[in-house]
Amino acid sequence: MESAEAEANANLGAAAGTPCANRAEIQGDVAQALAALGAAKEMGAARREQLVPQLTAAYQSALAEYASGRGDLTPTLDAVHRLHDTELELLDTDIEGKRRLP
Repeated sequence: MESAEAEANANLGAAAGTPCANRAEIQGDVAQALAALGAAKEMGAARREQLVPQLTAAYQSALAEYASGRGDLTPTLDAVHRLHDTELELLDTDIEGKRRLP
């Protein structure tokens, strides 16, 4: 009987420590997810502020040349393709950052 009581007390002690361990694990997971989300937001913001305007200007320039008859259609299509690819990559980055949230 004493061994069963000692085992029950040991199990109770182990169970009492479990919520603290679970809480620490959850807090660590949340902190890691928030850090990943912050990094994704920073990377997305940098691309939106720098790369997207550059690609937009390149597309508009190629389109203007084509519209005036001085340019070819291929560079215009390439420019719009690069712009759309970048926008899709930005969306993927946003989604991946949010997916990591618990």
